Amino acid sequence: MEEKKVAWLELFCDLLFVAAVAVATHVLLHVEDGHIHIEYLVKFVLIFIPIWWARERQTIFVNRFGKDLFY
Repeated sequence: MEEKKVAWLELFCDLLFVAAVAVATHVLLHVEDGHIHIEYLVKFVLIFIPIWWARERQTIFVNRFGKDLFY
């Protein structure tokens, strides 16, 4: 079986997703007495779910169609 090589565009997309998750976790900085309020936890989940969904869709697309469609 031939080894699949990762394209630079795919790595760049991974970097963008890491940055998006880092920005989303900024919501969780609102800690009082060692507890995260449920309001901020819900905000984080509502921000994180579309990021995760987009990452999964992008991964499935690349695995299914390959890197040829990006060039």
